This record gives sequence, C-alpha cells and structure tokens, in this order.
Amino acid sequence: MKFHQHPEVYQEDFMFMGGKAFAYYYPVIDSYLRDTPLLPPEDRDDRETWILPQCIKNQFEG
Repeated sequence: MKFHQHPEVYQEDFMFMGGKAFAYYYPVIDSYLRDTPLLPPEDRDDRETWILPQCIKNQFEG
C-alpha cells in the first residue's frame, strides 16, 4: 500500500477529504494504526500515529 510505505506524505490528505471519501479510505488508516506499535507521548513528535487520530477527530467535529 502506498500509504503504509510513505505515511508522512499522505497523512494530512485524510484531514481534508469529504465524508464519503474518508469512509472509503478509512480502512487504510485503521490497518496502519493497528500495524504500528504504540509509542509513549514523549516519543511521538509529529508522527503519523498522533496525526491520524486528529484527522479522524476532525471528520466528526468539522
């Protein structure tokens, strides 16, 4: 998957796509987060595992 190979390039695309596109691509986010080990907050920096949940939150808050 392109996203799994270069998440830093595609992560913010999820924040700005419409609801239907987001629903279609959500399995990509889900599989990436499930395959990525959890890191303590002090080690996350600007990592995709922090940014992607913010993208999901943005889809529900508008």
